[in-house]
Amino acid sequence: MEHLGTKTRDIHFFSQKNQKMMCVHSRQARDYAKQLEEMDNVKSYETCVPLDMGRFIHVQPVDIRPDYLQKEWTTDFLLEDRDGYKSVREVVLASNLKKRALAERLELSRRYWATMNIKDWKVVLVGIGT
Repeated sequence: MEHLGTKTRDIHFFSQKNQKMMCVHSRQARDYAKQLEEMDNVKSYETCVPLDMGRFIHVQPVDIRPDYLQKEWTTDFLLEDRDGYKSVREVVLASNLKKRALAERLELSRRYWATMNIKDWKVVLVGIGT
């Protein structure tokens, strides 16, 4: 999950599965997108999906910095499987996992998507053992 508008390196690629150009902001997210392209159960996916700040009023704010609820955020991946079921994946560097700020952002993402009735929310850990 990233703050919308943060200066990042854009990596553009053509998604065969989505039949369009896609954009991610890290090599790790690109590597995960390659995996999604190969997964038979994934019908399609979106990248860098903006969160609707208007829905933040439905998010329980306990242990989330108030200023986080005043910022625009994006989720790394919103997936749709062959049955129309949606899920969310956030790509995280394992070395950053202990940072409180990251934990708060991930929890905000999880709670946000729960308000959208998406229960299959997961973190994709990358950079393990490096």
